[in-house]
Amino acid sequence: MNRVSFGRKEPPYSDSFLNRLQAISDEWLSNRMEKSFSVGSFAPEYVSRFPIAVLVGSDGNEEAFVSIAGDHHPFITTQESKRLVTRKSRFPCESSV
Repeated sequence: MNRVSFGRKEPPYSDSFLNRLQAISDEWLSNRMEKSFSVGSFAPEYVSRFPIAVLVGSDGNEEAFVSIAGDHHPFITTQESKRLVTRKSRFPCESSV
């Protein structure tokens, strides 16, 4: 059985972590255009400002992430970039990543 775990990371991030997020974003986009007006585009300098929620595969690699942006009410968050490694589409629901 393939297991995934959920985690939350806080800045500052290592270059290797940001590179992994960039790889996930690139794979997720594939041949699609970035829709920065509806879901924030991936920019390391922007993403580095906010907490990141990640799904980690059984191999220990991050497989999906959501950046959590904004200085909102403590119980309200805004989802910015949302990315998922396409080969991992067996995750319960892409829209909840």
